[in-house]
Amino acid sequence: VATVVNPSEEITFIESDGTHTFTENGEYVFEFIDSAGNRGTVKAEVLWIDKIVPVATITYSTENETMDPVTATITFDKENVKIINNEENNTYLFTENGEFTFEFIDLAGNTGTAIANVNWIQNDLPQEPSFELKLTPSKNTLNVGEEFEIGIAIDNLKNIEYGLVSICGQFEYDESILEILEIKGQNSWNMDENSFNDNNFKFVTEKGEYVSQKENIITMKLKVKDTVEGPLDIKFKVISVIASNSENDIDSDNVEINLHINDGIIEDGTITSDNYNIEEDIISRISPQTTVATFKGNVTANKEITIIDEEGNTLNDDGILATGMKLKLDENIEYTLVITGDINKDGRISITDLAKLKLHIIEKDVLQDCRYLAADINGDDRVSITDLAKLKKLIIGIE
Repeated sequence: VATVVNPSEEITFIESDGTHTFTENGEYVFEFIDSAGNRGTVKAEVLWIDKIVPVATITYSTENETMDPVTATITFDKENVKIINNEENNTYLFTENGEFTFEFIDLAGNTGTAIANVNWIQNDLPQEPSFELKLTPSKNTLNVGEEFEIGIAIDNLKNIEYGLVSICGQFEYDESILEILEIKGQNSWNMDENSFNDNNFKFVTEKGEYVSQKENIITMKLKVKDTVEGPLDIKFKVISVIASNSENDIDSDNVEINLHINDGIIEDGTITSDNYNIEEDIISRISPQTTVATFKGNVTANKEITIIDEEGNTLNDDGILATGMKLKLDENIEYTLVITGDINKDGRISITDLAKLKLHIIEKDVLQDCRYLAADINGDDRVSITDLAKLKKLIIGIE
């Protein structure tokens, strides 16, 4: 609105009241007359009315086919333009194909929109072939001089046409601590004498058919050298792993496992008793109805004792021992238990045991192994009619 103000004398405007409203840039001439009849004019000019909507330009972080997200950025042909949506950000991230509408306003109040459109994100592009090598040790904590195994398997095979038929790599470990005793191929993977170089520990293994799923390929037997001084932690690695489907090389990440070596040689489990006979892997002369707790009280062992029945169940301290059960001190030490008179291995003495002993004496059903030892009632290392008589007395409660 333009207004004529502060005239030098009283005037009368012709065709206006001294004001004019501009709706666009331009000029307007006010005409007036004074009291003496003199006419005059005054010009008003407006150049700053802005009705032009800003021109938006949208650019993209890439316009090539891609599997990555695409960022759209909006700019304008004038300054001081504000985005009124998208949290007032002038960028928008596309994680998939689609469109987004930017809304904006300039200082003059002109509003507009601009659409960003992305259709070149290719989520269905062919994926790179890949696989993983997995290492599984038979144990992670080792003793000096101990032998152990490491299983090597292929796993997580993805986008590999046909499957894998050959794999190579290199073992990496401290030769002053470990030594390889044997390497064997598994599931028809070849590991002959020309498949492994014991100078640089490189290996190549192949198979006569394609493998497209998880499979064990190699088993290694190793030993902790007798000269090692523990405790210490070491790593065993397979590096530079490359496989092939007979058409392309397919790289895989290096893989490693951690091993701990104990301080010195851990002594084997031992057990002694003044109440029972312990010979080789047999513990005999155990009385009927002996509980695990009672048995433990009658022996001396340097390792924890575990009693396991023939079904593989572990007995608690209230459990009743039976012939044929196993006593374990550690992974490598195992004894078979023999309960005197418990010939049929049910943990008690009954007429059934007497019947089995009688069949043995007449050689109709000969007892063997721990059942033979359970039938030696008098402990003279043989089974005879005397044992039959003693067992009968035990059953009827005379002895």
